Amino acid sequence: MNDKNTFEEKDLNNEETKVIFEDEKPEFESIEFVEEPKENSNRPNNDGKKSYNDYPDFFFAGFFIRFFAFLVDSIIIGAFSRILVDGSLSLIFKDFYVSSMAINLLRLLVLVLYFTILTYATNGQTIGKMLFGIRVVSFREPRLKLGTVITREFFGRIIHSYGILQALYVICAFSPRKQHLGDILADTSVVTEKVIEASKLDLSTENY
Repeated sequence: MNDKNTFEEKDLNNEETKVIFEDEKPEFESIEFVEEPKENSNRPNNDGKKSYNDYPDFFFAGFFIRFFAFLVDSIIIGAFSRILVDGSLSLIFKDFYVSSMAINLLRLLVLVLYFTILTYATNGQTIGKMLFGIRVVSFREPRLKLGTVITREFFGRIIHSYGILQALYVICAFSPRKQHLGDILADTSVVTEKVIEASKLDLSTENY
């Protein structure tokens, strides 16, 4: 009899203990684990349009390689300017005085036309860029459109050609995607083709 009572008391104690544990049991069922969104490899445009050529930052050509490519282009432009501007003016206006301002404006016109025509015709390259294996790409379109090229190469070069504004080229050395003012205006940058090829990426394809 005593054994039975003891057994019942143990059962009672077990039930009480069970009730205690049930009360103290944390409500795991009510906890929802939300997976953090993964970082998007693409950088969407502010207007919500699809982004192109959005490579990692190290794909973009640095300041010095672009500087040396520009030096090559400058030598070629200087030769064109002597032939087209100085030579033509000396023949056509040999008996008239031509101001230095007019000559400088014509030389500037040769410069911007050189960059605009070649960049559009080759989809992002000039002779200097070809030699150094770099190319202009757009973040808004798979192939450079004429409007983009005019914004970057015509208006951007004109802005950069005046006095202290030439120093604005330096900002591409500190920009994550190596953009100078013309690139920012046109939403473009310059990439290294060898890095693209090594990663088996095509300049004409959309980024993941």
